[in-house]
Amino acid sequence: MSRSLSSVATLLICATLLLNVGCKSSEPTVAGFIAYTSVDVGSKIKWRNWDDAAFADAQKSDKLVFLFLTQAWCAQCDEMETQALNTDKVAAQINQDYLPIKIDADRYPNLYDHYYFPGYPSCVVLTPDARLIGGGTYLPADSLTVLLTQISKYWKDNRPVVLAQADKLQSLLEQAINKRKPQPPTDIALMLAEAAIRKQYDSTFGGFGTQPKFPQPAANDFMFGAVGPTGGLLFKNIIVKTMDAQLALLDTVWGGFYRYAAFADWSGAGHEKLLDPNAQLLSNYLDAYQLTHNEKYRQAAELIIKYLDRFLRGSDGWGFCTSQQGAINVGGKFANSQEYFALSDEGRSKQGTPAVDKSVYTELNCQAIRAYFKAQRVLGRQDCGDYAAKSLDQLLINAKGPNDGLYRDPLRTAQSAFGLLPDQIAAFSALLDAYETNGSKEYLTRAQAIASFITKYLVDRDSGGVRYETSVAGNPGRMSVELKPFNPNADAVVAFMRLYHLTAKEEYRKTAADILKFLFSVSIKEDDLRLCKLASAYIWSSRAPLKFVVVGKPGDDYRSLLQTARRTYFPRLVVLHLDPGIDKLQSGKLKFPVADKPTLYLCVDTLRSDAIDDTATVVTKIKDFLRPK
Repeated sequence: MSRSLSSVATLLICATLLLNVGCKSSEPTVAGFIAYTSVDVGSKIKWRNWDDAAFADAQKSDKLVFLFLTQAWCAQCDEMETQALNTDKVAAQINQDYLPIKIDADRYPNLYDHYYFPGYPSCVVLTPDARLIGGGTYLPADSLTVLLTQISKYWKDNRPVVLAQADKLQSLLEQAINKRKPQPPTDIALMLAEAAIRKQYDSTFGGFGTQPKFPQPAANDFMFGAVGPTGGLLFKNIIVKTMDAQLALLDTVWGGFYRYAAFADWSGAGHEKLLDPNAQLLSNYLDAYQLTHNEKYRQAAELIIKYLDRFLRGSDGWGFCTSQQGAINVGGKFANSQEYFALSDEGRSKQGTPAVDKSVYTELNCQAIRAYFKAQRVLGRQDCGDYAAKSLDQLLINAKGPNDGLYRDPLRTAQSAFGLLPDQIAAFSALLDAYETNGSKEYLTRAQAIASFITKYLVDRDSGGVRYETSVAGNPGRMSVELKPFNPNADAVVAFMRLYHLTAKEEYRKTAADILKFLFSVSIKEDDLRLCKLASAYIWSSRAPLKFVVVGKPGDDYRSLLQTARRTYFPRLVVLHLDPGIDKLQSGKLKFPVADKPTLYLCVDTLRSDAIDDTATVVTKIKDFLRPK
């Protein structure tokens, strides 16, 4: 959704301080910061890259910077470019009075997270040394012309006032960040998450909030694992109604979920389709199917796979493209998306297919890879598991950088950000999934290598938490601020705890505990659904998961035993593979004997079940072991 800027004053006040950041104080400087490139052929605006040369020119000419943050799937972004920015008058004005920089937010999410305004596109005005003045979202040409003229004149006439405001915003941000001190985790996280869910839940239409309405996969994920005192789902009615309601956004012709609904009743779909929410929703519907055995959830999961396979699979036989626009562009104008998506497959194809952004990003691909491994485990879709494994293997080869860190764009590492936390955590988690699914020790070894990279280069041992990127030294403006994004930090707790339960190495548990203390220091509103992420991280840190320990040589019997055991839904499960010819038959203090055939053991903390080696009885024995004594 968009909002416009109504006055120069709006531009001179930053609307909201970021909640999910940490800070390292430094003076703004132009020299030596990381460059971010953007290619835009045919535009009337002389777009520049975010680099040394651009800001040197901005300071030399004393021009404000006009930063345009866009997304390939965003129809409003394209509309603003073609109908506002690329008009002769606006383009000439920007080229003359501003130094323009255009950035794809998917390619450089760290830059977007430093400077975004809610919604796409984000139009941001910066000082010549990249300190924030203000910004907003979509603006038509006439309004944009008026505002750009006023802002430029105000800058020339009141430069000291504008710089003072920019300094104040930077100072307020840094002060808010520096007040944080690690806090001990407590069960209050669970109570706060429950309260947030109940407060945000729409009891009339399902889902959360009013309108526009977006699926909330992380909240769904937490609800699937939230078990009440009697062992039942704490939010069973809420999660079932929500999963049913979200189906209004499922494209029953091509498959895949649309990005959002304009209205509270899930109508008025915004028809663009993004890889990451579809991957997360695939995981949700696989959980729903495994938990309830309701066929409509399996069908929803299959439709997501159908869509991803047809439209977003990589052209080189591995990986996933990033997104697909929500309408077709005909002669520079977008056709009516409601009419288009009401057509059959044949009808749509006759008119053309919405453009696909063929970029491949590490974080988003690893989310899809994880969901495909899950489809192998839950649905028995070996084809999904094979494609996930091939994609992960190729991604790791292409994205690998110094010290086992990963680039964001494995196809164009020369133009890619390196070492960003969301990419490392997503790959870390995908590697653990790959190991638990297929048992290959190489995946576990590589997961430990990425964990070491995160620990060495991103974990803040002084003030807690995990930084967004490896270095901010020498960067200007808000890029000199060390972001510590909330959701990837929560995901890091889970990943390190999973690795701890697989390796019994105390260093991983301690790292998770330290990150969690940082998360408990972050101020979050009581209705913020990120509290579900906090609660999930806390549960992983404070409650031992169920562990499957499978002893034996990989083969058909081995896989059959494990696949049968996985038919029961477990919200927190780790799977340890022990090969008698290679591994020490031990997990922590628990030891396991050699057997004549593949054997499964169930473990919770220091408790271990008897050996299970018969697929016919494995489900019954699991239930007996888990039944309260």
